[in-house]
Amino acid sequence: MKDPEFVQLCHRFFLGLLIILLFCVPLFFFFYRNYRNHNSSVLKDISNDKSILIYFSSSDCSYCSHVEEVLKYKKIKYSDYDIDSSFDYDDLLQKIGISKSNLKVPALVYIRKGKMFSNIVGITDEESVLDFLDHFSVSNGLS
Repeated sequence: MKDPEFVQLCHRFFLGLLIILLFCVPLFFFFYRNYRNHNSSVLKDISNDKSILIYFSSSDCSYCSHVEEVLKYKKIKYSDYDIDSSFDYDDLLQKIGISKSNLKVPALVYIRKGKMFSNIVGITDEESVLDFLDHFSVSNGLS
């Protein structure tokens, strides 16, 4: 015959385990589903042959804020990818055909009709951004 305290302890343990599973598993799937497709709209736009300007940045990049200021000043529509926190970063790089080793932030990648049309990486001055935008006629009317 088993000790009643031991049986009660086992019941409490399994009840606690059940409660944890009931709350944690749905929470895990919620976050996985939402963050797995965090920036999937860009991947969808590329798949739908739309034109899009992708701006790759990093939280510890000193030049990134200057590039972003130029894009905002010129009122250019762009998708911002922080390479430190974007969940589909690897999928996006594979889709546009750039390896991680070749991408230096800040970087601009212009996608036209679903394919990489042009890019500029390792931007160190505002003139480079303006030249890139002017040379490839990147404007607010992307599509």
